[in-house]
Amino acid sequence: MTEEQKKVRKFYKDFQGWKPDTIGTWIGAGFLVVFMLIGCAIPVQEMIAQVDGDVELLGWMMVLMFGPLAGFLYLRPYTTYTENLYTNNAKTVRIIDKLKYVPIDLSEIRKMKVTYLFKFYAKIAPFCMLLQVLTSLHSYNEVTWKNVLYIFVMAFVWPVLANLPVICGDSDVDLGVRFLSSKFGKVVLVVVILLIAVGYVFFPRNLKDLFLDGVEEENATIYVSDVSDAELKKYTLTGEQKKELLALFDRNYVRVKVVHESSISEHYMGYFLSVSGNADMMFFYSEDVISIEGQQYVIYGDTLAEEFRSFFEEQ
Repeated sequence: MTEEQKKVRKFYKDFQGWKPDTIGTWIGAGFLVVFMLIGCAIPVQEMIAQVDGDVELLGWMMVLMFGPLAGFLYLRPYTTYTENLYTNNAKTVRIIDKLKYVPIDLSEIRKMKVTYLFKFYAKIAPFCMLLQVLTSLHSYNEVTWKNVLYIFVMAFVWPVLANLPVICGDSDVDLGVRFLSSKFGKVVLVVVILLIAVGYVFFPRNLKDLFLDGVEEENATIYVSDVSDAELKKYTLTGEQKKELLALFDRNYVRVKVVHESSISEHYMGYFLSVSGNADMMFFYSEDVISIEGQQYVIYGDTLAEEFRSFFEEQ
């Protein structure tokens, strides 16, 4: 360690610890870490299976947003401080503004902040990994390289990279705030939110994964009720019939339907499907729309309805 690095480290020691002007940001960082841990506790198998869109969306929000924000708040005492705290003229001052005219290389200051950031996430990541392993073993009886890679990226690599522009930018912590305060920044924020919303709606969900919803395929029995005409017909599918129907579902994808259909006069299908071990029921509403657990989905492609009818005509 060089003499200059020793001076920088000694300088930053004055900003460590619980102080009146830092306690709020560090408590906020602690709350965000808790949300980050909850997000990392969701098994990666569930995050990528498109089984429950709400759980996946919440999980991705927790790891993608709360992780970097926790680091941002944690670093706040090392980037700003409050002058005249006990007077009516208290104001927040950027440390970099105070030191840029001092004979200390600013790159050393940034390196020190990166070091603190690394240590911060290095302490959190093992707890995220432990939760991921435990929930994966409980829900799926396995731990794979995907679980390890997911936590390494989401609990360490991503939050560190997300905070680097703030640390390395000449405007320091005000870089993001100033950008979002500008007209262009607000437009970018609105566009990003719209893209996320559109992506959530049009993201393709695998129909088989939605239908099984965590139920093991080998032990499942499929029950089908046909109410498309006046006569109620019921089917119980096992063995090859079940495999054939699930293979059909596995080849097809759906997207969220924002505006639900309340009634339909043509192309009515009228099939209710359920699977043993799963309380949710799938309603094959029309040739274009299905409903699962009250959420309607639009079918991608035009052949599913025809193939579905042909399947039951052959039975």
